[in-house]
Amino acid sequence: MKLNPARLLLEGRRVVLVDGLDTPCRSELIAANNTVEEIRRFVEADSLGYLSMSSLRKAVADDDHRYCYACYTGDYPTDIVQIGELAAAKRRR
Repeated sequence: MKLNPARLLLEGRRVVLVDGLDTPCRSELIAANNTVEEIRRFVEADSLGYLSMSSLRKAVADDDHRYCYACYTGDYPTDIVQIGELAAAKRRR
């Protein structure tokens, strides 16, 4: 587990959890296979929500779109490279 919350310290408080990790396989993402309500129940949260892209940009003061959001949108500026395929191609050369 990445995070082990201490109920005694958190009970009765509002907690916001941010996880900006880019996962290489979509199937490994909890949101790829579950609804927001299913995820909320799984993590035992009282509520669960996601920021819209415009709210995320506003939160990080990115008015001129300087940051890359590919790990959120899936719109990568280059082709996605599968490391296994790359290694196999290199061995074939």
